[in-house]
Amino acid sequence: LISPSKSRPWDGSTSTVSYHGGNGTASDPYQIFFAQEFLYFLNQIRNGETYEGVYFVLTSNINLGGYAIDPTSLTEKTMFKGVLDGKSHKVFNFTINATNNTYNGFFEYMGGTFKNIGFETSLDITTSLTTDVYTGLLIGNLSGTLENIYASGSLTATSLRTSYVGGMVGYSTGTILNSYSNVTVSSTSTNLKS
Repeated sequence: LISPSKSRPWDGSTSTVSYHGGNGTASDPYQIFFAQEFLYFLNQIRNGETYEGVYFVLTSNINLGGYAIDPTSLTEKTMFKGVLDGKSHKVFNFTINATNNTYNGFFEYMGGTFKNIGFETSLDITTSLTTDVYTGLLIGNLSGTLENIYASGSLTATSLRTSYVGGMVGYSTGTILNSYSNVTVSSTSTNLKS
């Protein structure tokens, strides 16, 4: 059952241990209503759950309260491979605890499908790697599909080596359909040679 009220902002600490409803199938996807449920979703992926073949829907806007979260999908093996349908909702008001990774963004790697979602925030990502760095506000490395997605806000990327930066995606071998980025991008690198 989906509550008709609006979801509350995240308090910066708590998450749940389940979803709002659903069983993860195409006909009855897992429902994410509260920000705490979205954090549970992110934590599961961070802990190695790829959700391959599993379906999710957002049933409200997800306000992350301005708090910093850890990057999600730290390797290609653990990246999200399911389907997340935002149902025209948005995820907004967040930062990330940036670390020294080749691929950087809210999702470092993404191999599934995001559709019908907006992402709104401002990120400042600094890395000290001496290899090339790929940074996007939403995804560092996309091998999946984005459909009817927008990213809005600002992205500041600072690196020692050449930084490949995109308002939405840093590097893509995937598919982007009917999507746009309205992100102010600032990128600085010192172009050190390895």
